[in-house]
This record gives sequence, structure tokens and C-alpha cells, in this order.
Amino acid sequence: MNELKIKHRRGELTLTEKDIIMDNQSCFQLITQTYLEGWHKYNFMLASTTCKKLIKKGELILVKTTGEGKGKLDYYKIKAI
Repeated sequence: MNELKIKHRRGELTLTEKDIIMDNQSCFQLITQTYLEGWHKYNFMLASTTCKKLIKKGELILVKTTGEGKGKLDYYKIKAI
């Protein structure tokens, strides 16, 4: 299984082929992994510069696009070997 490690705050996230990253034109969110803070679950927010570099390198590939204009959402996965 292909894995990709990304720095997140003070730790590190491991992304696999099953993980999906959503781009809502304002930020990138890892929507298949969550963390708890108090009573609430949150999705990981990823650095835009890091994700854009991974897209240019070809390590993140576009899987699906929904909506138009300001409501556009792009979904990415890591490239399978």
C-alpha cells in the first residue's frame, strides 16, 4: 500500500490510498480522518502550499469535481503505485 507522510502542526499525518483530500477553493481538508478536541470531531486542515506542491509533483491526483463557481469542490487522492 502506498503511503505519504505530511507534516501537520507538531506531528505528522500518514496518508494512504484510501484517504480523500477536499479542496473547497479556500483550504484543503483531509475528510477521511478526524480528531477529537473536547466534545467535537474535526477534520484535519492541510497547508495549501504543501498540497499544491504535491499536486504539481503528481503525488496527489484529482478524482472528482462537484459544483461550479464559488461552490466548486475538488477531491484528491494520493497516486497509487
